[in-house]
Amino acid sequence: MGLTFVSFATSAEMIALSVIPLYKGHPEITLGGIIGSYIYNILLTLGTAAAVHPIGFSKETLLVDFPVMVVALGSVLLFARKGQLDRREGIILMLGYLVYIYYTFIFR
Repeated sequence: MGLTFVSFATSAEMIALSVIPLYKGHPEITLGGIIGSYIYNILLTLGTAAAVHPIGFSKETLLVDFPVMVVALGSVLLFARKGQLDRREGIILMLGYLVYIYYTFIFR
């Protein structure tokens, strides 16, 4: 749960930096920031940490968190096939995140 709070704090900046370009008519900046952040976090941050010291994880992480990450990415790819994400799809993604957070706090 502590890592969930950390993720809120680190994501707040990304949310703010993503909304501003949208209002100024540059959604490609928002998309680039999100994709770049995802690539950075998965490849560079995780890779650097694992190169310094092996990273252990629980079976629950493998069975719950990893599939949630894959489903989230798959959902974005599915929604983006038409070249844009609309309000309904944004709400679906946000609800999925809220369900995951609820699960994290209630069942872990």
